[in-house]
Amino acid sequence: MDVVDTAVPVPLDDLALHGLGVMVLVAAATGLGLLFLRPGTSVEELRTG
Repeated sequence: MDVVDTAVPVPLDDLALHGLGVMVLVAAATGLGLLFLRPGTSVEELRTG
């Protein structure tokens, strides 16, 4: 059996761009969640026990 050595190009630029976009979207969603959560939530409501 012969071993085939084939290089597979990995588009690192595109992966980095998509990763950055996802991080920005997650940060925006977290920020919006905190804006809406903060006024209506007291510390007593967050406790479970």
